[in-house]
Amino acid sequence: MVKKSLDKIPSSGIVLEHGCSIGIMVRHMAKLHNVFGIDKSYHAIEIAKKSDSENVDYFVADSLSHPFGKAKFDSVIGLNLFEIIEPKLFLRSLSKQVKKDGFLVLSDPYDFERGEKSVREPLYEESVRIELGRLGFSISKETKNPAYLPWNLKLHQRAALRYKVDLIIGKKR
Repeated sequence: MVKKSLDKIPSSGIVLEHGCSIGIMVRHMAKLHNVFGIDKSYHAIEIAKKSDSENVDYFVADSLSHPFGKAKFDSVIGLNLFEIIEPKLFLRSLSKQVKKDGFLVLSDPYDFERGEKSVREPLYEESVRIELGRLGFSISKETKNPAYLPWNLKLHQRAALRYKVDLIIGKKR
């Protein structure tokens, strides 16, 4: 479901994915876009770099102190990161990276029960949408209301993680 939604983003320009892990979405987006992926995990980026994809480059970096400076992108993606990056700080940072009329794509299960390692100020379905409005985004008609889309992640041959995420696509005004 999330990949199908990403396919609706106009196919031009440059895309940046925060928290790209091993590059699954980056490779998917690279079929139609030039894509950069960043993740804090050196190991995940090493795996991602082994794929033979064109139009892709990866960087080991923190989303709040990334190597792109003031560069702006046609689309910025941040999937399932609100539990590990302070959501308001993350949204402010991402909003600065999106060009006017560019897209911001977010998803999250809003799973903030991680004890001490959780964020201090969680945002949920409605509050994320309100914050995006404050930051100059209009929410797409398809994602205006919270959703519970299936997200299936195959960890290895005998293990998979299945949960439901909310998807939000915003366009910078």
